[in-house]
Amino acid sequence: MRVFVTGASGLIGNRICRALLERGDEIVALSREERTSEIDNLTWVRGDVTTLEQWESAVSGCDGVINLAGASVAKRWTQRQKAHIIASRVGITTALYHAIAHASQPPAVLLNASAIGFYGTHANTLHDETSPAGSGFLATVCVEWEITARRVETLGARVLLLRLGVVLANDGGALPAMLRPLRAFTGGNLGDGKQWVSWIHIDDAVGEFLNALDNHSLRGAINLVAKEPVRQRDLINKAARILGKPAWLDAPAWALKILMGQMAKEMLLSGQHVVQAIPTGYELVYPDLDSALNALLT
Repeated sequence: MRVFVTGASGLIGNRICRALLERGDEIVALSREERTSEIDNLTWVRGDVTTLEQWESAVSGCDGVINLAGASVAKRWTQRQKAHIIASRVGITTALYHAIAHASQPPAVLLNASAIGFYGTHANTLHDETSPAGSGFLATVCVEWEITARRVETLGARVLLLRLGVVLANDGGALPAMLRPLRAFTGGNLGDGKQWVSWIHIDDAVGEFLNALDNHSLRGAINLVAKEPVRQRDLINKAARILGKPAWLDAPAWALKILMGQMAKEMLLSGQHVVQAIPTGYELVYPDLDSALNALLT
C-alpha cells in the first residue's frame, strides 16, 4: 500500500510511519522543510501544508491519505494562536480535498485525525460517537476540521474521523508533562483531580489507525479511547505509585487559569467522559490504565 502522510514527524505520525514501513508499505510524507530519506519506501515531499503546491501531484497514485497535521493546542490560547490552530487544520484538509479532486489516480480512503474535544467539556456526561458536538473552542476546532474532511466523501473516498483521546506515550504528549512534577517530588492533581481523562496508549492509537486504513467497512467518526476512562487524580496516583513518588502538591485551579487562561479551563481542569461504541475489530493491547502505565513507566 502507498500512503500519503501529513504530520509524519509528530508523536503519532512518526509511530504510524514506522509501523507502516515495518509491514512493507510505502510512504510519501509531506514536510515544510527540505528533507531526504535514506530509508527504503519513505519519500519526503516538501511543501506548505496549507497551500497547493507541487506536493499536490504526490497524492495521485497513493492508496490512502493519513492527515495528522495541526498546530499544537498545548499552549496559551491568544486570539492569534486560536486562529493559527484552526487554520493549520482546516487549511491542510482543504488542500488535501483539492489534491484528491485533481488526482488522476485518487486515493480510496482518508484517515483524518480529530479529537474527543469535539464533545466539549462536561463534568460527568458520557459520550460516544452518537453524541452531538459540544461547545467551546476545542469543539469548534474539531467541528470545522471534520466538516472539511467530510467533503472528501463527495469525491468517492471512504473518510474516517478518528477522534483521539489523551494519547499516553513516554516520549511526548501529555504524560511527560504530567509526570515532570512527580519526578521532582512536587506533583499532584490539576485542580481537584475529578475531571475525566479518556485516554489511549500510543501503541493502540497506531493500531487503530492501521486497522481503519485496512478495514473497508469502517467509515465516519470513531472515538480512539481505551475501555476505561479514569479521573485525573486516579491517573496521577497510579503513576506516582509506579514511580515510587509522592503525589502531594496539587496545582490550584486558579493558578492554572492565570497561567494558561482558557486552555487551562478546557484542557487541564475539565475533561471528557468518552467511550468507543462503534466496534472497529481492533483488540486493544492496553485496555486498562494499569497495563498502559506499567508498559510506559517500568
